Amino acid sequence: EQRLFAEGPIVVLRWKFAPGYPVEIASDNAAQLFGYTSAELTSGAIRYADLVHEEDRPRITSDQALDRAREKISAGLTSTEGDYRIVSKDGAIRWVHDYTRVILDPHGDVRYLQGYILDITDRVQVESELLHANQQLKNWVEELEQRNASANLLNSIGDLLQICNTVEDTFSVLEQYAPHMFKGQPGVLYLSDGQPDQLDLCVQWGERKDNKPAVLISDCWGLRRSRTHLMDNNTVKLRCRHVSDLPDTPSYLCVPVSVQGKNIGLLHQVLPSGSASDQWQQLAEALAEQLGLVIANIRLRETLREQALHDPLTGLYNRYFMEESLERELAQAERAQQPVSLIMLDLDHFKTLNTRFGHPNVDVMLAKFGEMLRGFVRQGDIPCRYGGDEFLVIFPGAPIEAAFKRAEQLRQQVKLLAVRSENGDEKHISASIGVAAYPENATNAAALLRAVDAALYQAKTIHDTVILAESSDSIVA
Repeated sequence: EQRLFAEGPIVVLRWKFAPGYPVEIASDNAAQLFGYTSAELTSGAIRYADLVHEEDRPRITSDQALDRAREKISAGLTSTEGDYRIVSKDGAIRWVHDYTRVILDPHGDVRYLQGYILDITDRVQVESELLHANQQLKNWVEELEQRNASANLLNSIGDLLQICNTVEDTFSVLEQYAPHMFKGQPGVLYLSDGQPDQLDLCVQWGERKDNKPAVLISDCWGLRRSRTHLMDNNTVKLRCRHVSDLPDTPSYLCVPVSVQGKNIGLLHQVLPSGSASDQWQQLAEALAEQLGLVIANIRLRETLREQALHDPLTGLYNRYFMEESLERELAQAERAQQPVSLIMLDLDHFKTLNTRFGHPNVDVMLAKFGEMLRGFVRQGDIPCRYGGDEFLVIFPGAPIEAAFKRAEQLRQQVKLLAVRSENGDEKHISASIGVAAYPENATNAAALLRAVDAALYQAKTIHDTVILAESSDSIVA
């Protein structure tokens, strides 16, 4: 618990139940959130009310809020929680989630309040973007319902796009419905995939399928201008370089797919012959607008899900995901009569490293360790951060002998990593590792975790070694 509140994201404060909420005790990691050290916070010169954003003080720390709290405590309130903003020492505004417990003395009077405070600024920002994207999508749908009968098919596509769970789902909708919307004429959707100057082909429809697999931003007039480009054989003949340079090239539209002014894709659509181009331009622009909002919405949801399942420092899966995965993998292993192996790893002398090099430098090493571990495992293996300096890898289908060999290889790789300080001081690290497997050591998740933890405990008494569960076998460096 001391390690959690010294190094983890949760700040613990103890306040007097008095006007301004003077701080009596603050955990060591308070400076990371507030910019003030625990000594400064408890000096009496700073009240917690001074740190709360002025717009949130009336409901959080004002005298009226204090009176309301007294009434609720008299009625039996023992805890409260909520979100609000604080202003750190450097003026930065951060959102926090505060869970506060009321601690009473034997007479029923309030001794103090103890709060557990978590920085949720990143989550609030992502949620705000998601809400903004949802609101934009809602506004667009409301406007779409008022359009003329020629856009009825677009309404149907919009309904389907809104329930898409993945970007790939939107491709299926386009492949089925876009040909009907544009009278069977071919088209293609390109989307960005992390490369700033290029978009990749994702889905195409219609009979003509000679589109390039990728489009450079510089090759498309629509993308270069961030606006719809019409190549009309009857009037405008300015052809994009990504379009086939043939004499019979039909009229087409290049419509950027954008969100909040940023191009994330391109809708390229050949126009039906003999039709007014402005009619199809309005339809294509409406489709591109909705695609942008839907795809941005899906990507934001995926970002939120990734944040919920991964440890932000190492990029490894978190403990919650590990526990879910282990239950699932054991159930599948039982049906398939296959083994499942675990290795649990603890970085040796972790507390000493933090003391000698400081948390920021150790965090740099942990991030590199996470990168190394992600590259070490096979596809399908599940690497997780189990605790502060403890890590666990699930090896589905791997017998315990193979897991032991992998653990020894991992032990050797860990020794290539080092913690470095600003003054050039460095220390190579080592790890103690426990190995256990289903069904040799246990037949359920809880028992298997106990078995691998016991093996790790034995390994930690030696350091820089691998120990099999319920076995004395080891390899000592």
